Parts: sequence; structure tokens; C-alpha cells
Amino acid sequence: MPHSDNRNIPFNDTSADDSQVVRLLIGDEGFQRLQKSRPLNSAGPALHPLMRFFGDLFMLRRNPFVRNDLIASPGRQQRFFEAVGLDLAVVSAAAHDHPEWGSVLDDCRRRLAEADAAVRPCVRR
Repeated sequence: MPHSDNRNIPFNDTSADDSQVVRLLIGDEGFQRLQKSRPLNSAGPALHPLMRFFGDLFMLRRNPFVRNDLIASPGRQQRFFEAVGLDLAVVSAAAHDHPEWGSVLDDCRRRLAEADAAVRPCVRR
């Protein structure tokens, strides 16, 4: 991800640029794999859903009000994780032509599962 003031990740109202957000979410190794796999350098159908995925997870991580809202509302929680999962499914479908994206998708799925597990145990059944 080249450094620029143009941000592609939504909900990033911090001083962190896109590369810093990605490193925070999937780590330095994940970021390096992302750079090598080049899904961000294309303007294809995977770019926007991948950026939305990073933005949604970043927002969940940084905003305790969103996290608490998901904890308090199982319906919102379900809709949130379905939407984020759908974005990953779109990226995964586009990755069919790019097998090198597999490790990046694995990193993203792992972070999604961790975020889901961090919220779900808190829901009262």
C-alpha cells in the first residue's frame, strides 16, 4: 500500500494511514503478504469490499460504543458480522483468479473470527 493522503479505508478518522490500519488488523506479516499479492493495486471488484472489511473491523476495535452496541443487540451483531462476512465472500470470489490472495484472506478470516468471539460471549442468551 503506497503511502498517500488518499484513504481508501472507511471509518478511519484517525491519523493512521491505510497501511497502519492494515498492519494493526492483520499484522506486519499479513501486510507484507497483502503487498505481495497485490489485491489493493487493482481496481477490480475486490478492492472496495476489502477496504470496507478493514474499515468495519477497525471501527469495531477502536470504538467502544459500537462494540457495546453489538454486545447489547444480538440482532445488530448478527447483521454486522453477516455484512462483514459478505464483503470477505466477495473478495474470496474475486480471489478465484488470484490464488496468491489465499493467505491474505486467511489473515482476514482469522481476525473476523477473533472479533466475533470477542463480542459473542458477551451476549446474554
